Amino acid sequence: MTSEKKFIPFLQKNINIVLDNKTLKQGKLLLFCIKDFYLIFTLACNNGTKTFELPYPFATYMESVSSGILILDYRIKTLTTDIPTLTRENLFFNTENKQMKFFNNIIKMVEVK
Repeated sequence: MTSEKKFIPFLQKNINIVLDNKTLKQGKLLLFCIKDFYLIFTLACNNGTKTFELPYPFATYMESVSSGILILDYRIKTLTTDIPTLTRENLFFNTENKQMKFFNNIIKMVEVK
């Protein structure tokens, strides 16, 4: 199953987009699309519709079959699974000075029931 198809069960449902137990965005997922290297979500919120962009993740997978949680994985180890650990650490030695808050993190898309 391609990554795009994993978002389909969340359409027209209330969702929370969560990073480190903090809600980044919440609302009803009306539309999603992929443009260049970004996922663009259109959410219906209390005060109208808003768009929210995320970089395309290294991997997407369901946390469990019945949980209603989709994982967007931005971890380096997911990207570099075929590279030995020592080389991986040398390639990404300067991760403290990060520009992107999603870098080396996991974002969860949680269906609100």
